[in-house]
Amino acid sequence: MSPSKQDNTGADFERHLVEQMLAAARAGRDDGEPQVEATPYDWSTPHVLTSAQRARLEQLAARAATEASGRLAALVRTELALTVVSISEHYAEELTAAEIDARTCALQADDRTVAALAVGKAQAAAWVTRLLGGEDTSSDAAAELSPLQAALLTDVLGALAGGLSRLALPAGGAVTCGEPACDAWPIEAEAGATWVCVGLAIAESDEAEPVLRLIVPTASAVAALEPADAEPVGPPEQQRDDALAHLKQVRVPVTAPLAVLAPMRDVMALSPGDVVVTEHEVDGVVGIRVGGRTVFAGKYGQSEGYYALKIVSAEGQEASGSAG
Repeated sequence: MSPSKQDNTGADFERHLVEQMLAAARAGRDDGEPQVEATPYDWSTPHVLTSAQRARLEQLAARAATEASGRLAALVRTELALTVVSISEHYAEELTAAEIDARTCALQADDRTVAALAVGKAQAAAWVTRLLGGEDTSSDAAAELSPLQAALLTDVLGALAGGLSRLALPAGGAVTCGEPACDAWPIEAEAGATWVCVGLAIAESDEAEPVLRLIVPTASAVAALEPADAEPVGPPEQQRDDALAHLKQVRVPVTAPLAVLAPMRDVMALSPGDVVVTEHEVDGVVGIRVGGRTVFAGKYGQSEGYYALKIVSAEGQEASGSAG
């Protein structure tokens, strides 16, 4: 079959398929169950994270929540545990325009905003009241904060940020809390930027919604999944040389025993000044062991005032040198 004939056959097949699809659409024909199941795409929400990345992010967020729980518990002097209840993706325009019923602050590093943190007003009031030495959490959560309350809330947010910093600043380092604000996310981002919201709740609580939310750029969330000290893998030859270089730095025991067999009664009768005669001649060859395996033969001697071993053979080959 010539190339032109083959091309025409392919074109005729495609044309025939298109004609069938158009005819079915005009007739409104229903051929039964569709062969491909289509799922409507929600264009209002970004879908950057893969299912594998989301699973790994959930694990990382759970570890960060444990760290944040410990820091906050030490501050407010009460037992508590935070647990991850949601991970969602958002466009920056949606977050900057959204009003939320929470106390919020920007997390900064090197004079730039790296994340945003929000605590529900009722929960924030409870923790601040706890720091003030009270147990009653029925104070007006919506009331304006006094300078003292704002300072205490900053301490609370700082403790939380310290535990969640691995998510907020993947490269490491400290993050600082901005001044607590209300009813809006304290972030400024260019249009089209995407953010990941990690929602946390207090374990064994009746609250179904998160009481704490951390907003981080999607790029930072993905970067947090990579090891901080990861290095690019080179070609096989380079990997082999690197492995050998590491192996050469491993310290192994090198021994040359002078074995002697003696009855237990003679050993128990030994005292300072006694001489134990071995079965090795002074000029004899002894086995030199590396990691418990005999790999060299050598003779005893001295070098610069230290006992030494002179290598006389290795795997049947003559060699020379000394080891202290």
